[in-house]
Amino acid sequence: MISVGRLVPRLSDTRALYHATGCLQMPSAPMQLLKVPRRVWRMLTIVARGGWPAVVDGVRDRLWKRGEVGRSILYAWWIARHEPSRTGLKALRRKSRRMTHRPLVSIVTVVNNADPSHLRRCIQTVFEQVYENWELCLIDGAAGAGQIADVLASWTARDQRIVRVRSSNARGLAAQLNAARAVVTGEWVTVIDPEDTIAPTALSELVGGAQCGARP
Repeated sequence: MISVGRLVPRLSDTRALYHATGCLQMPSAPMQLLKVPRRVWRMLTIVARGGWPAVVDGVRDRLWKRGEVGRSILYAWWIARHEPSRTGLKALRRKSRRMTHRPLVSIVTVVNNADPSHLRRCIQTVFEQVYENWELCLIDGAAGAGQIADVLASWTARDQRIVRVRSSNARGLAAQLNAARAVVTGEWVTVIDPEDTIAPTALSELVGGAQCGARP
C-alpha cells in the first residue's frame, strides 16, 4: 500500500497505478498479471480525459465509499495538503506580530467535570496559537481537588494569560458564562468546550480575516 501523501500515481510506480485504479494489492498469481494492461489502460484513459486530477478524484470517491476509515484517510490527506508546516507556523507567528491591529481575544472555557486529558489538550491548543494576544478564562465548577484542579493549577502557573475563576456549576451554565464575562478584558470574546481543540492558526485567521474586511 502507498502512503496518503503519494495518492497521485506515477507511471513508474506500479503499486500507485494499482491503488489509483481500484486494486488494493499487487497481483500474487501469474494469471492476474493479465489484468495489468487493462487497468493501466483504464487509468491512462482517465488521465487523457480529465488529467491527473480526475485520477485523484476517483481515489477520493473510492475512499469516501469505504466509510469511516476511508474518510479518516481523506481528512488526514487534506490536513497534510493544507495545514502549515512548523516552518509555516513560525512565519505566521511573525506575520501576526506585525498586524496593525491586534485585539485581545478572550477565550472562555467552562470546565466543570471535564475529562482531565481532554481539558489538558484543549488548553494546549490554545497555548500553541500563532496569534499570541489572547487570554484564556477557565471557569472551574468542579468540586474538590482531583486531577482537574491539578491541570488548572499547572497551566495558570505556566502562563499568566491563563486565569482560573471559581464558579459553582449549581448556578447553571449561563451564570458561569456571566461570571467569566465580568473577568475577561478582551475586545473579542469566544467560548470553546473543554473537549474541543482548535488549530494553531484559528485566532490568526479570525483576526486576519477581520482586518481584510470579513466579519468575525
